[in-house]
Amino acid sequence: MEGKYGPGCKQVCECYHGGSCHPATGHCSCTPGWLGPTCREEDADTRAQKQSVIGPVLPGAG
Repeated sequence: MEGKYGPGCKQVCECYHGGSCHPATGHCSCTPGWLGPTCREEDADTRAQKQSVIGPVLPGAG
């Protein structure tokens, strides 16, 4: 059952950012760019790429 795991699929899967949940254990397999037990932590490379695209915000800019 989608979004559930464990005996009788009674436990709710808590994988975020497109992560998939193991049907027996509930262990999350994260999509690229995400880490942690529930896929909520951005990996350092993804975070650095976002910062280089956005750039720093300068006072008085805009």
